[in-house]
Amino acid sequence: MKTLNRKIAPVFNPIKQISMLPAAFKVLNNGLSCYTLTQTGSGICKIEWVFNAGYVYQQKPLIAYFTNQLLECGTATKSNAEFNEAMDNFGSFLELQCDQDIAVITLYALKKYIEPSIRLVHEMLQAPTFSETELERFRNQHLQDYKIQSQKVHTQARRLFLKSYFGEAHPYAATVKESDIYAVNSNDLKYFYNEFYKNSALYVFVSGDVTDSVDHVLSELNHVKQKAIPLEITPPCALPGTFWFEMPDKIQSAIRLGCAWVNRNHSDYFKLQFVNMILGGYFGSRLMSNIREDKGYTYGIGSSIVNYQNHAFFMISTEVDAANSKDTLYQIQLEIERLQNERVQDAEMETVRNYLLGNILRQMDGVFNQSELYRLQIQYNLQSNYFQQYADALYEVTSNDILKLAQQYLDVKRFVICGAGKRINV
Repeated sequence: MKTLNRKIAPVFNPIKQISMLPAAFKVLNNGLSCYTLTQTGSGICKIEWVFNAGYVYQQKPLIAYFTNQLLECGTATKSNAEFNEAMDNFGSFLELQCDQDIAVITLYALKKYIEPSIRLVHEMLQAPTFSETELERFRNQHLQDYKIQSQKVHTQARRLFLKSYFGEAHPYAATVKESDIYAVNSNDLKYFYNEFYKNSALYVFVSGDVTDSVDHVLSELNHVKQKAIPLEITPPCALPGTFWFEMPDKIQSAIRLGCAWVNRNHSDYFKLQFVNMILGGYFGSRLMSNIREDKGYTYGIGSSIVNYQNHAFFMISTEVDAANSKDTLYQIQLEIERLQNERVQDAEMETVRNYLLGNILRQMDGVFNQSELYRLQIQYNLQSNYFQQYADALYEVTSNDILKLAQQYLDVKRFVICGAGKRINV
């Protein structure tokens, strides 16, 4: 048997071709759009029902989230406990998610029990009860979590940033007060369900070890074509400045700062991912090297690009000793200026390029991960070869591109800067 020589590095193979499993599309007998991504052998299936039911559609705070989470807490024929027991008997797992734009109901099930599991989800989608008992239980649970999270500096910094960046009344700010939790009632939930869930899934995505019989069962769900919902999302106010939530008893302060960005369909987006990664997108980034490794101010600092359906923004986040807040902001500005004024060396360019390419492959590892990428393409109306375009752009980007893009987009004068904790000279 040939032994592995650990003194010799493995052969490096450049990633040129990005390939995904082909997804099939059909309209089911009930009119529901269905995408299918098949990979046999695992014996496991994933079904995702997608709805236009995010925070942007709610008339009162928390209604979208509460409706989503309470869907599985009892149907016309089953209590919460009975519904969960039925799911457990099939070895199935249900995940309910809601964000700013959409809501997703995800079912994981064994292939041999996929049909009865789907019918359970259909029962949930057709006849949820939103009982006062379950609402009160969930309200108390959410209230306790709200109070606990409100004591944390990172929570207050995030809330302050979203409120300062978007404006308090903006749907993407998702501003919540304690009184909003008490204000939710079952009639609110029933109204939101009837408007945005009942018979109105946007589409369903099927992935894994599936057979044609799944389409037949999915067709049993009552469905009417979802009506067009006009939405006017106003631009964020994003007024530059420094804002602080005072928490004088806290040792650490949390910092969030950022500015408006371009979305996934913009021609600069791929190369701006490169800019973000160099600055603060991975463990070896410049912000980590300076503020964590050199200064020892924090356990972690990072930058990210946050994408919503109608807006995108860039954000840097960290937590530091309150006494180091001012210098942390100064060091962040220095690293941004370095990107704007100094060419990135070839070795760093190559490291970041390989990291980003490897990240694409990690996101494509397995049929369930690929279904997430297909959903991303659908939601943001991306081209079918989007990820190949991304990989090609990563090979094309140059250090001169990084200079120009950093100068164009990372203007610290446009930054909204927010913090929470003890304010010292900030």
